[in-house]
Amino acid sequence: MNGTNPQRWVLSFADLIMLLLAFFVLVQAQTSDRLKMAAGIRGAFGGNADEAAIIGFPSASLFEPGEAVLKDDARMRFVRIGRDARAHTARVIVSAQGRDNGSARLDSWELAAARTAAVGRAIRAGGITDDMIEIAIPPMRGSESAGGQRISVRQIPK
Repeated sequence: MNGTNPQRWVLSFADLIMLLLAFFVLVQAQTSDRLKMAAGIRGAFGGNADEAAIIGFPSASLFEPGEAVLKDDARMRFVRIGRDARAHTARVIVSAQGRDNGSARLDSWELAAARTAAVGRAIRAGGITDDMIEIAIPPMRGSESAGGQRISVRQIPK
């Protein structure tokens, strides 16, 4: 112990700190490359999916039970959505989820299709062109309970 320097551990500690610093600098460099790559991919595919606004409405607030004719206040709401989409040149996707009890004229699938089409027509009355509206009806599963239909309107900026 006579010939050794008691402060030698400081050199080992400094070496460890320098290695850790180099490691984190490399990790940071890799992260910024990934962020640039993600931004490039996002730009190539037309932006973030998060930018889309999705609004859901329970069908009971829009339609009379078993009917596919919009209530007056609901129609005006969708006309305003159409005007907003036209002003922002946004695509609009209208979809129905769930199912409602059918009527004497329509079963639950036909009722969902007719209601979705009625909402699409009201949005089109706001001045948006037909090529900017998409109507979608996801497949209905037997496990869905009747009485829980929702109409969703999704605006996707161009």
